[in-house]
Amino acid sequence: MNDNLAIFLILAISIVAAVTLIVTLSWIRARTKIASAAAAAAGGMVPPEVERLGTENGLLRDEVGTLRQRISVLETIATDPAERTARAIDALR
Repeated sequence: MNDNLAIFLILAISIVAAVTLIVTLSWIRARTKIASAAAAAAGGMVPPEVERLGTENGLLRDEVGTLRQRISVLETIATDPAERTARAIDALR
């Protein structure tokens, strides 16, 4: 009896999660379409929120680029032989 209840609960939770995901995605899509329509109706003027998000997106892209460079350096240090790394560090001093 407990096995049936556990299976029912798992299925119920899965169904609720799937419905919630679908509703959330639909709401986001509708909101995006409304914002796009409002921008087009305003004669191409970009709403302040969209402009702020664009600026934030640019800053985050720059930060990701910087982090990728740093990871590349760390990968080089981790994969190079210790002797060559030590020489490179001494050369920088």
